[in-house]
Amino acid sequence: MEIIRATVKDVEQIAPLFDAYRQFYQQPADLAAATEYLTARLSNQDSIVFLAQSADREPIGFTQLYPAYCSVEMIKTFTLYDLFVDV
Repeated sequence: MEIIRATVKDVEQIAPLFDAYRQFYQQPADLAAATEYLTARLSNQDSIVFLAQSADREPIGFTQLYPAYCSVEMIKTFTLYDLFVDV
């Protein structure tokens, strides 16, 4: 298994996983919207996505982190919001 930091070029691999993740939470399947959402997040650098790939480079999971800021500590932090593994 390999874990990579995803870029826009990886969206086609992540989108089916993201769509399945949303379906797990009773959202309707919408691969086109999932693709558009991920493309926008990665293009605008609104989030960080890590993609897990099997030894033969098949996508098997992802996590998405969203940036936030802590004014008390004056640092940038990240919230792990999405996590999905295809079993």
